[in-house]
Amino acid sequence: MTPPGSKRYVMGMYEVGERRMPLYVNRGIGETHLPVRLLCKPELTVFTLQSGAR
Repeated sequence: MTPPGSKRYVMGMYEVGERRMPLYVNRGIGETHLPVRLLCKPELTVFTLQSGAR
């Protein structure tokens, strides 16, 4: 179950808009209204940012 307004971007990597900006949506580690998670393993995402200049 996803929150209202989140049907377009559910999980994973997306490119948004004319500039194709990256958007990453993960499944999260908690829950919203009920303290239950069904058929959705918790997810914690770690990004390593690097400078483009070398």
